[in-house]
Amino acid sequence: MEDASQTTKKNPPADKQKKPLKTSSTLSQNLDSKAIIDQILSTPIPLSIGNVIGLSKEVSQNLQEMMKPKRVNFGLDNKPQSLTAESLFAITHADLIRVPVTSNGETITAIVDSGSALNIVSRTIWENLIRLPMDTSI
Repeated sequence: MEDASQTTKKNPPADKQKKPLKTSSTLSQNLDSKAIIDQILSTPIPLSIGNVIGLSKEVSQNLQEMMKPKRVNFGLDNKPQSLTAESLFAITHADLIRVPVTSNGETITAIVDSGSALNIVSRTIWENLIRLPMDTSI
């Protein structure tokens, strides 16, 4: 016994199915989505430097490279043959005082530390060029 009041609904064929309607509000019809995306991407936002550095390895490395101390050439590469008072005065205002020193006919460049009580030279320079007695008690 079947209930005659129940009828089965069949799905219409795929080609006869209704396509969903595209809906949009009046507000969204008047907006350009590409322009809004461009505006979002160009909007500045406050970030802490820690967040920016922590986020990008490249930014962190570039910042470290920019902060590293680098050697500065003060023009002391051209050593004068003889020093005059004027040129000595100019050299003393650089980081290091470099003076040509002759010992036993050999010339070396000495770095003068005006506040030091010691004269220090490498063992190789002392053995090969200076060849004078050395106080090793210090």
